[in-house]
Amino acid sequence: MNHPDWIRKQHDAIRKIAKPDWHYADVGACKGEILILLHEIMDKGYAFEANPTNAATLQQYFIDPKVTIISSAVGNMNGEASFYFGNNQEEGSLLGHDMNFTPLSDSIMVPSLTLDTYFKDKKIDFIKVDVEGSEWEVFGGSMKLLKEKDIIWQVEFHLDEHWDQRHFLYDLGYSIYDLDFNKLSVDDPRPYLAFVSKQELPNEN
Repeated sequence: MNHPDWIRKQHDAIRKIAKPDWHYADVGACKGEILILLHEIMDKGYAFEANPTNAATLQQYFIDPKVTIISSAVGNMNGEASFYFGNNQEEGSLLGHDMNFTPLSDSIMVPSLTLDTYFKDKKIDFIKVDVEGSEWEVFGGSMKLLKEKDIIWQVEFHLDEHWDQRHFLYDLGYSIYDLDFNKLSVDDPRPYLAFVSKQELPNEN
């Protein structure tokens, strides 16, 4: 499968830190671009996808019992949420607007859950989050995991307007690294792709 440069770099960075016995979650699995890699290099996984069409495609493709596909949004509440489609009907978000703050009107109601609830009694070592701007809602529903577990997160941070919320991650003892494993200071600008970890990640530069 041919990937854009940024996805190849994302793949390479994840490969450097992943361990074969890890359990992972792919939050915002979309069409499985990252899920394919996670399934290849780690032991057991859970993929969350709010778009029902994408989720059905993933369920048809990933028939390995070590991968569980969950057709649901992930946020800061359990119940239902409005999922707004992007221009191509494959992507979308819970925000109600795109990354240029253009309102999105085509929406459906989908199940919604929190990671704290889903992983209350499950092992989890690595969580990838790509939810088109609602990553902070995902964190809001993961406070118990953030406080009590030593999970490595790989996150797409989408909006400068939300970047000030990073301070609570530092307050909980996390560091933020770019894909070259440079540790960012609290005053550094928003990276698009980053790792969030309590563990010290190796800088190979």
